[in-house]
Amino acid sequence: NSAGLLFEGTGELSCNISPYGKQQMSDVDYSWQLPVSERNYLNIDLAQIGVGGDNSWGATAHPQYLLNDRKYSYSYYVSPAQGLEK
Repeated sequence: NSAGLLFEGTGELSCNISPYGKQQMSDVDYSWQLPVSERNYLNIDLAQIGVGGDNSWGATAHPQYLLNDRKYSYSYYVSPAQGLEK
């Protein structure tokens, strides 16, 4: 019997999980410089901007993937989840 957390948005959500925090990733130039991590960081957003990268020298995302609104609002619920399948 497994236990966990259930995240439910009142609308759409964008989520990702990483073994590194934002500051850790900002402090290094290359991913190989990051130490082995024993943590996971969950990021819950309304949306994420496109990654861009049509070239390898810093192209921004195409206009249809940009987040142009000045204000956003979202909400979600976190509840215990029992009996999750692995």
